[in-house]
Amino acid sequence: MALVILGFVTLLACTESPPSARPLPSHAEIADGIAEFAPLIDGFDQVRAIVVHADGDMVFEEYYGTSGEAYWNTQSVTKSVMSTLVGIAIGEGLIQSVDQTLGELLPAYASDMSPAIAATTLRQVLTMTAGFGNPMSPTVTDFTGSKDWVRSILANPVSPPGADFAYSNGDAHLLSAVLREATGMSVLTYARSRLFDPLGIDSRPAAQLPPKASSVAAYDKADFAWPVDPQDLNLGWALLKLRPKDMVNLGLLYLAEGRWKDRQLVPADWVHDATTTQVPAQGSGEGYGYLWWTGEVDGDPVFRAVGSGGQLIEVVPSRHLVVAVATELRLADPTSLGVADSALISLVEDGIVATFD
Repeated sequence: MALVILGFVTLLACTESPPSARPLPSHAEIADGIAEFAPLIDGFDQVRAIVVHADGDMVFEEYYGTSGEAYWNTQSVTKSVMSTLVGIAIGEGLIQSVDQTLGELLPAYASDMSPAIAATTLRQVLTMTAGFGNPMSPTVTDFTGSKDWVRSILANPVSPPGADFAYSNGDAHLLSAVLREATGMSVLTYARSRLFDPLGIDSRPAAQLPPKASSVAAYDKADFAWPVDPQDLNLGWALLKLRPKDMVNLGLLYLAEGRWKDRQLVPADWVHDATTTQVPAQGSGEGYGYLWWTGEVDGDPVFRAVGSGGQLIEVVPSRHLVVAVATELRLADPTSLGVADSALISLVEDGIVATFD
């Protein structure tokens, strides 16, 4: 049986943070806000970490029954990491643009594509308008039972390319094949050199497990992990394991428009486009960028990386704010379901973001 999928501001050249326009809430005030809303959320006892970074400082960092060095299944936060890697590859010229087609990007699979699929653009894949999604069953991953996941995805579109937004794990996994073809290396190797190592994300050793039931216990036990499909492609849509501080750093990278310390890791225009509404959507936001959810909090733009069961990176640029939440999910335990996404977002926005008005 395949793994069941239930569902990573800047440190500027200077060391001084820009002055805040308003006093920051205290650690106690943030804790009070969380305490007020947490009882309303079924399964909150499975939340393991809440970390809040504002105006250049870590203003709240709490771990529940664990430590900051523990790694957690980030679920679909993985998709936002994949978006970041695609943006880096475009910045390096390894991928020409989001207007390239799947026929151009995946020549080895050309014979598996209909003319319409071959003409599907990378932009459509990134915005989940490529036609591979199933609006009625957004977490269906039928392709995981095949011998070649990419081939199965390409051969079984649900609707014509350019259709409305339809959440799709298949779209995100295609990006793993696109990145390996474009970079000539595994997605993990590329991620380490361009993103993980610069951000201080410790990915060694890596549990790159096959999608088998026998791997579940090892995955749950592992620290850093990023499973692979039968072609050794790292999963593009879920199961990347990160620490809460890694999630915060990814949010800070985006808050700083792709700059980390003295390096521009991600092109600034990519950060802008990826976190700006490209298509209307329904789910963890009112819109969708390039594998990032978009929306508003009290009139302020916000973007989110969201993983099912309670994995979240929320960035509110106007408030210089990044919030990361990690929730325990154990693949071997079907009762370990975490927290509903909508409930977690409400907790973060009503109990945390609202304190930064």
